[in-house]
Amino acid sequence: MFRTITSSFVASLIVIYFLLSGNVQANLLFSSNLAEIYSVKAEGENINSHPVQRVDKRALGQLFASIQINSDANNEVIYLMSELDAARLAEQVALSLMRLRPNQDMHLVIYRSVGGFLTTKRFSTGIRLFANDAGLNLIFGQLDTFQNEFRGPGRKLAHPGSRSNTRIKGGSLMAADWFRFHSDRKDWMIYPIATTPSLKLRIKPGQPRTNY
Repeated sequence: MFRTITSSFVASLIVIYFLLSGNVQANLLFSSNLAEIYSVKAEGENINSHPVQRVDKRALGQLFASIQINSDANNEVIYLMSELDAARLAEQVALSLMRLRPNQDMHLVIYRSVGGFLTTKRFSTGIRLFANDAGLNLIFGQLDTFQNEFRGPGRKLAHPGSRSNTRIKGGSLMAADWFRFHSDRKDWMIYPIATTPSLKLRIKPGQPRTNY
């Protein structure tokens, strides 16, 4: 019970942080050690194709599992997350897309743990996510950056990307043939979102998943 109360208290403080920072329409939709999902006001006067119903969760999970980052923190190419974690996250992202209004974007923060029990380090990636006529849009801001205070209420969340300009930090995204980049933006990927079950994505078999 104490753990539940503490988690609720921390979540409340995080929302207060957003309110005080001027983003008055931020709302926490999901929180775990894996990820946090917020609804935030869409930039400018942009209107999205929200809410999104019946998202193909399997394809969405495969997309998250397939994303690779050339991380400055590790000076190597890593996967954004494991296949198991990606499948779990897809469930929550799909649910959150059903709750978003046309004038809202999603602020998705994904965490990655490195090291053992006493030497664990946390890294975070911030993404602005929304759906429109082009498909599912993911604009990356902060990439795989060391998170000094993982659960502290005063911590700064990994910032998402922006429609108006490129502000990606911490590395770069690796291109793949199952999504496309928006115009000449290498921080903004567009994936053709599916609302019915689809075939498995063409993720190369045998890729090592030891560095997430």
